[in-house]
Amino acid sequence: MEKTTIEQRLDRIEQLLVSQKEVLTVDDVAQILGTTKNNIYRMTHERTIPFYKPQNGKIYFKRTEIEQWQLRNRKASVYETQQQAAQYCINH
Repeated sequence: MEKTTIEQRLDRIEQLLVSQKEVLTVDDVAQILGTTKNNIYRMTHERTIPFYKPQNGKIYFKRTEIEQWQLRNRKASVYETQQQAAQYCINH
């Protein structure tokens, strides 16, 4: 039981450390997105996620770009849609 608690605490510490980094690795991004490294490599191969690949062949990510990528394709709430419809009716 104590080992599980220690492992959980270490996991939380690792997550806090990752949250402070600006330049991320494949492992970091997989952890942030809750997916596998293989999935991250697939996304970079398909160029569906922004990444950097300097001359050494390693893949890096910029935290702010990953956060923006996560928030793409925003969907309006029902309230926002109703407001837009009302504004459209007033203008036309």
